[in-house]
Amino acid sequence: MKTRPQFLFLLPISFLALLLGYPGQAATEPPTVDLILEKYVKAVGGKAALEKISSRSLVGKLEHPMIPGGGADWHFFAKVPDKQLVQVKIPGWGTSEDGFDGRVAWGRNPSGVRVKSAEELDKAKRDSQFARELNFKKIFPKLTYKGTEKVEGEEAEVLESIASTNGKETFFFSKSTGLLIRQDSEFNTGQGKVVTKAAMSDYRAADGVRYAYTIKGSLSAAGQDTEFTLKITELKNNVSIEDSRFIKPSE
Repeated sequence: MKTRPQFLFLLPISFLALLLGYPGQAATEPPTVDLILEKYVKAVGGKAALEKISSRSLVGKLEHPMIPGGGADWHFFAKVPDKQLVQVKIPGWGTSEDGFDGRVAWGRNPSGVRVKSAEELDKAKRDSQFARELNFKKIFPKLTYKGTEKVEGEEAEVLESIASTNGKETFFFSKSTGLLIRQDSEFNTGQGKVVTKAAMSDYRAADGVRYAYTIKGSLSAAGQDTEFTLKITELKNNVSIEDSRFIKPSE
């Protein structure tokens, strides 16, 4: 009997939607939330560049010790204003999908289809916002500056959002480069509490907007801990994607 890599079905879309950075602020300026977010938008390419992109597709490899043959094929599709789909094809086992059509959040694996609700639905809504850099405070409520902390070997400035009673999002920005170097998430699902960490690196520009091409993540859920690495191999902006691709399948 094969052991199913259950962690793949718990991965929040936030891991799969690529995370961007902002330039470091001057030492004489107070580290306010608004100042950080203003510089964040400028660093990723600016408002005008972000607004020129209305859809995106990514291809990559998801590496994990439980996945044979060099990793799983990973595909990501997104479209304004808030449609998103992630597909993971695991050699010798099957395909899992995680989608949001602007209203319904859903997951599918070889065991069947399920609809997300409560905090898990709210998490999917936040993660599926296409150009979140332009609406960061709206997407992540009660956003506050929490000081500095050393993460990923760097000094980082920290922003935190209390998304719900049990949900929290924490963002770490490198003081030396200004880039977002990690995002931590906590939220509840029908299977209990999930805690994730995603460390971003290898930033590259595409159509005037910067993306992280490597994400090293960890996930803790249902008493299990796992780690994985996602490496992007292809990125295309403004591609044609039918809305039907994001709709929950019947089975």
